[in-house]
Amino acid sequence: MIRTIIKDTPSKTGQKVIVYGWVDSIRSHGKIAFIDLRDVTGVIQLVDLKGNFSKNLGNEFVVRAEGKIANRPEKLKNPKLKTGQIELVIENLVVVSESLEPPFPIDSEGYEINEESRTKFRYLDIRRKRIRNNLITRSKVTNFIRPPGRSRPMRHSPMLMPCSPSSVPTRPITPGMSRLYRKSR
Repeated sequence: MIRTIIKDTPSKTGQKVIVYGWVDSIRSHGKIAFIDLRDVTGVIQLVDLKGNFSKNLGNEFVVRAEGKIANRPEKLKNPKLKTGQIELVIENLVVVSESLEPPFPIDSEGYEINEESRTKFRYLDIRRKRIRNNLITRSKVTNFIRPPGRSRPMRHSPMLMPCSPSSVPTRPITPGMSRLYRKSR
């Protein structure tokens, strides 16, 4: 079976699918548990009817979930989400990669996080919705300006510049290149 991205799951009601993603949150209610799974296209609710799969999970774990797409009960539908009308009833769940607790919350806007932490953990920062949307918008603008045929998403990183004691930038910092620069001098 081929992986299905989360934004395509509403059209697969009644079908068996496989989805991959990050565990966004876990809500356990005794014998039943709900897991919000996130990929780059959206969020889907997984339903663990026996509560077995959710016991060994943590936030930001990467998982592979296999199951059947079902319509949510009328009272539990969430109009705020594109996938709010459906849920995936888990038949099999595999932890692809475990994760330590992130140094800052991924589900927040990030205004309360200091810039040093955001830069150090850039790979986590771009998972947040606000930053991801900014990158997608920037990519769309860049692709609009570029010639046709170059339509792949672009990833941009900030240029880091060290400051001299007089606060004047000297030369760009290129990750991994600082040792090579020193050897060639």
